[in-house]
Amino acid sequence: MKNKFLSKVCACSIILGSIALASCGASSDDIYQSYCENAGNFVMAGKGDLGPSPAETIFHKDNTWEAHATGKAMFADFSGSWSIESGELKMTLLDMNGFERNEAVVIDGTTDARIWSWTFSHPDDRGTGFKYHKNHMSKYDFLSAYNEAFGANETLPEQPTFEITFDNGIWQSGWAGETKVGELTGDMSEYNFEGHVGDTITLPECKYTREGYEFSNYVVTDGNKTELQPGDTYVIRDWDMQIRSNFVANA
Repeated sequence: MKNKFLSKVCACSIILGSIALASCGASSDDIYQSYCENAGNFVMAGKGDLGPSPAETIFHKDNTWEAHATGKAMFADFSGSWSIESGELKMTLLDMNGFERNEAVVIDGTTDARIWSWTFSHPDDRGTGFKYHKNHMSKYDFLSAYNEAFGANETLPEQPTFEITFDNGIWQSGWAGETKVGELTGDMSEYNFEGHVGDTITLPECKYTREGYEFSNYVVTDGNKTELQPGDTYVIRDWDMQIRSNFVANA
């Protein structure tokens, strides 16, 4: 259920389908941007973030799409064409890193009936394993944007909701990713909620505690590992998210 921390953002964000498009100065030729799970980014001492960033897919009104994973050492570029056929999304990968591909993108629309999902992968991930970019996109919100952009009349499925939950785990980062090593004290389940793409939340004060530590910030388990503070806002994307609480040792 929605709670008092949930509100609606401006209509332009809802039509475009994501905070990313609304915030990056998207042109009228861009109709939607998918959500992408982070492939996993490699940070090297003295060299910083080597990448890759999540390759979210931007859909253009001319029936082309593009997705870019950026980074100092690990990056990839994908582009192709798309169409809606009998209410279903079709995508073709035409180019990857400057090489012609001309192959169908495999789209899963049944595992989670709310969304279409597909994956891009690096041809070379420099041996890190950070190569898979899993994209997700709400069928309802994309078809709404499609109808708006083209004056079409595609039948819309039921508008889905996506869950935001406040996780109580203590997480440790390592080469293989993040591992849960314990639990925080307290309960924030009253702030868990369901909302639609384009809804926004205002983050409450952290109710969790950890002996010998103090609260530092929230981290959203989205593709960019967005860091937030109480009072900040976050816009719901096309995927269920956790909000984790970071703590640092007392001085």
